[in-house]
Amino acid sequence: MCPYILEPLQSMEGIRFIMFERDRLPFLTKIKRFLRAFIIRKKGLWTNLFYNERIIREISEIKPDDKVLFFSIENLKELLILDKEIPAKKRSVYIWNPVATINRNLFSRAEYFVFMHLLNMNILTFDKDDARKYRFSFANQVYKYPAKSLHQKEVVANSVFFIGQDKYRSRRLAKLAIMLTSAGAQPVFYIVKGKHTVEEPTLKVFYHDVGMSYANVLEYIQRSSCLLEIVQKGQSGITLRTLEALFCQKKLITNNKAVKDYDFYHPNNVFIYTDETDTNDVKAFLLSPYVPISKEITDNYEIETWIKQFV
Repeated sequence: MCPYILEPLQSMEGIRFIMFERDRLPFLTKIKRFLRAFIIRKKGLWTNLFYNERIIREISEIKPDDKVLFFSIENLKELLILDKEIPAKKRSVYIWNPVATINRNLFSRAEYFVFMHLLNMNILTFDKDDARKYRFSFANQVYKYPAKSLHQKEVVANSVFFIGQDKYRSRRLAKLAIMLTSAGAQPVFYIVKGKHTVEEPTLKVFYHDVGMSYANVLEYIQRSSCLLEIVQKGQSGITLRTLEALFCQKKLITNNKAVKDYDFYHPNNVFIYTDETDTNDVKAFLLSPYVPISKEITDNYEIETWIKQFV
């Protein structure tokens, strides 16, 4: 998904990519990585244990006057080490997940807050609540315009598409499937099972053991009338599902109340549901005409415009 969004930048002059890969490290190497991250500041020490030759070589080519953006590199230890390895004076980190997802307990979140602010970097997040809570800067969620060929797919009337890992959402998805069916819609769900998934009988045909390629996700999106989004508890930042709906001109059903605060919001296009949502309201929403959003607004979330704040 990330390479798909960043693809337009590959042809932009003056931008160079370093594809970051993280390997599984043995226990003793993890201890050394901890020491490098939090205690030892000596540049180059043990980096060959953490990164492959390509990454070390490409990092070494970064100059002090270069501008560096860490896109979705959110691991604290990695950033603390890279902070010591990269000489560029202007560096930014774009956090692409809620802090509560990156750090599952209060102690690790507090640690993350303290040490991220000790980095000599500009820390940005897509989530406005996280920006406020952790004193990070805010930057919009980002996407890219889909290929024109995708717009030529035949749309299945009143189809509502959801894709995602279960993450304890099966019960809610089962209720939504019943509501959507009652509203005259056709649920098209692709639920990736986890080790803690408790399957709902009514969703049996929608469960899968593996994920779907993003190329196939785009095919499903273009054939759907509406997308369904369920954000994690405490999240206010919009997900890619929201921007997929915006860029592909699809309706969106979401539980993210914060979407009302965005410039692209229109009640004909976006329905915010709660546990008290009435089936008739969903039906009325699905029958209402889609209202096109101006390209001037959509461009604010497009990667080639978005990147200008960093370069």
